[in-house]
Formats: sequence, C-alpha cells, structure tokens
Amino acid sequence: MRKMLVCSACLLLLFLLAGCGNVNSREETEVSGDPNKGSSDGAEEVRSYPFTVAYANYADDPLMLSKCLNGESVRSDPANHIPVYRIEDTSELSSFVKDFHNIFTLDHGYNEVSSFADATLPYDDNFFSSQSLLIAYVSASSCSFRYGLKEILVENNEIQVKVEQTNDPEAYDTAMAGWFVIAEIPEADLEGCDRFDAVIEHKLADGKPALTGHLVFGEFSWKEVQRAVADLDEESLKRVKTEGFVNTDEITLELPEERAKAEVTIDYDLLQYYYDGDEDMWMVRFFHSGQAGDVEEVYLDGKGVTRLIIYATQETYG
Repeated sequence: MRKMLVCSACLLLLFLLAGCGNVNSREETEVSGDPNKGSSDGAEEVRSYPFTVAYANYADDPLMLSKCLNGESVRSDPANHIPVYRIEDTSELSSFVKDFHNIFTLDHGYNEVSSFADATLPYDDNFFSSQSLLIAYVSASSCSFRYGLKEILVENNEIQVKVEQTNDPEAYDTAMAGWFVIAEIPEADLEGCDRFDAVIEHKLADGKPALTGHLVFGEFSWKEVQRAVADLDEESLKRVKTEGFVNTDEITLELPEERAKAEVTIDYDLLQYYYDGDEDMWMVRFFHSGQAGDVEEVYLDGKGVTRLIIYATQETYG
C-alpha cells in the first residue's frame, strides 16, 4: 500500500494523536463598538457585544439539534451553520446544564480557556433582569484552534451570531474539541426578534477554502495518486474502490465533508483535508484517534462526485 502514498501530503503525515487535557481558566473579550438599536425598516445592522469563550469538548448528539434555535439550518448546511441557544434566566441556565451535562464537558476548561461552569458564574438573577445569553457551539478537529464572536447581524427580526477563528497556529494537535461562544445581549435589543441563527465564518487561504476547525495539511497531486494506483499489484488493488460510489450526481460543492462522509464505511472520529487546485480535486482522510484501525481516503472532484476510495491502516502511515 505504500506505493499509493506517493503524494507529499500522504508521505509526510504521521498520526501523532493526543487527547485534550482539561485545565480551568477563563478568557473574556469584548468586541469593540457599542450595540446599535434595531431599526424599523428591516435593514441589516451589525451589532457588537461582550462575549466569553468556554471549553465544551466535542459532541455530536441529537439533543443538540432538538434543543437549539436553528436546528433546520444546521441540518441543511452543517458546514456553515452551528447550533445556537438562548438563555433568558437562571432557571433556563440550570436546565441547559441539566440537559447537556452528559453530552458536553461543562466542569473543566482547556489551557487558558475557562470551563462553562466558571464562565457562567457571573450570570445571576441581577444579570438576567436586563440581559440574555446567546450561546453558539462550534466543533473543531483540533484543540489548538480558538474562536470568538465576530459580530451579530440583525435583519427583519432575525438575529445571526457570526463566529470566527481567532488564531492561526503553525502547528496543532489532532484531537477533537468544541467551544461555546457566549454573547451577552441586552433584552431591549432582542425585542421583536423571533428567529435566531449562528454561522462559522470560513477563511480563504491562497484562494482555496481553509476549513475552520478542521485539519488542512496542504495540497496533494491527483495525477500522482492516479499513477500510483495504476502501478499497484493485484493484492493491493483489493483496497482500492473505483466504482459503485454513493456520490454520482453533480452538485455545487463548497466544502467536501458531508459528501465524503456518505462514502465512509469505517469507524472514525477525525478527518483531514487535502486539495489539488490544478485538478480541482479533494481528498478527505477519515481515521480514528486511537492510533489504530483503518484509514479511508475519499477522493471527490469539484462537483462533489466521488472518483476514488483508498483503504489502508494507520500503520501504513507510520
């Protein structure tokens, strides 16, 4: 199988996977600017509010969607929309903790980032007498990424929380993580708002998507992969799939994750992206953080059509 790993992205990758530790600490930042009052003409406004970030750990439980305010948006476009929750009083805060204490990590922080329990200590009856919380949850496949509130958009009685990645580390771990971005909103500014949403703003790097919160190890050569597969012996070809794919219809592809997931047959909890800009081809690698087990690489073209799948083991990459 090593012969098929001739592209630079595959040859150099070592699966050095580390778990996320938990350290209690707190970070609180305020977006510059003053909140603006709503307008009556339905025009879009950008508002700025204080916010806190808390560690949440990675979770993917159906309750997250059933309890959030924008479940339909998250289901229809999970690459860009993230769950958001509204807390209006201490009773609802207690209910949030009760609902999610077995799903998220609420009582431990990570490095300099506070735990949810510590981050929400200031939010008492006095706070809720005039303000509410909007809590956006963003997942990431590395504990090294950090997030914050970029802005809140208000238009036609809808509030959209926009979250952004706030750092760009040169090196990062490969352990799944998740974070709460907690915005403090005056009740007066929420008056008349009956629809809520939250999005993660993706960056662009060198003209191609830099997928926020996912591992982008760089480029690969689709032509080299094709040449390597052509040279495989009969036994190695048993771990290569060239037909019978799920994704055969063309779509407008922005991010490859959901399309690639439809092809996966192995147990995984991590994924990585590579992109060939010359050929407009994606490679999404699925594997498990336990440093053992199978690896599945799904190759899709720029229209979301699966062109190749390669199966290997993590020992192949060592």
